[in-house]
Amino acid sequence: IAYPLTVRKVPKDEIKSKVEYVAENLQIEHLLDRYPMEISGGQQQRVALARAIIQTPNVFLLDEPLSNLDAKLRLEARSFIKRLHMDLEATVVYVTHDQSEAMALSTRIAVMNAGRIHQIGTPKEVYERPADTFVAQFMGNPPMNVLSVKKSGDFIYIADQRLEIPKDQREVLMNSGDEFFLGIRPEHVVLGHGGLRGEVYVVEPLGVESVVTLSIGDEILKALVFGEEIGYSPGDVIEFGFKSEKMVFFDESGRLITR
Repeated sequence: IAYPLTVRKVPKDEIKSKVEYVAENLQIEHLLDRYPMEISGGQQQRVALARAIIQTPNVFLLDEPLSNLDAKLRLEARSFIKRLHMDLEATVVYVTHDQSEAMALSTRIAVMNAGRIHQIGTPKEVYERPADTFVAQFMGNPPMNVLSVKKSGDFIYIADQRLEIPKDQREVLMNSGDEFFLGIRPEHVVLGHGGLRGEVYVVEPLGVESVVTLSIGDEILKALVFGEEIGYSPGDVIEFGFKSEKMVFFDESGRLITR
C-alpha cells in the first residue's frame, strides 16, 4: 500500500499515517504485516483499492472494485469511496454491474448494453425517466414494471382491463399508435384501490418492506409495499392502481415517448 508514496520519497511519518487511515477504512489494518500470499482474494482486492486510493490522483479508474467483497463489506467500502470522492473532489470513473452501487455513488450514470450507451444522466433522471425499456428494467430493485398496453380513445387497456389516461399524458400519447408499453416503478403501484384487479402471485417480506407480485392476465406486476403486516396471500384477488404522475410510456421499439 505504501509503495506509490515510497517511490515518490514522501516522508515516512506521512506514509505511515496515510496507510493506517486507508487500511482502517477498508478494514485491513490487521493485515498490514502479512504477505500477499497470506490473504484472501477479497482482502487482496481491498489492498489493491487501498494502493490506488493512497495516491490521491486527479482521476480514479475503478473497474468492479468491490466485486469480491461480502455484502456487509461492500456497503462499508462503498460509503468510504463516496466520502473519499467528496473529500478529494477527484473525478472517478467507476465500472459496475451492480445498479445499486451506480445509484449510490454516481453523480452521472452511463447505462451500457452490448457496448452501446443507452442513456447518460443523473441517477434521478435515469431512475425516473429511463430512455428505453432496457434502462427501465435494469435500474431499480425491483426494476420498473413494463406492461404491454393498447389505446382506445382516452383509455388504455392492460389485459382487457381499462384505465383512463391521465389528462396531462394524453398529448404525449397522441401520435404513439395504438400499442405501446406502460412503465411504472413498484413503489408507485397502489394496492387496495385504483380500479384495476389482479391476483396475488407471491408475497416476499423484506423486513420494513415487502414485494407483492400480481398477475393480470399474462402480465406480471410487482408492487413495493412499506410496513410490517401486508395482509395479502397468494390467490387473493385485489384492487390496485398507479400514481398517474409517475407513469411513463415507451413506443413499440421500447424508446421513451416524450412530448
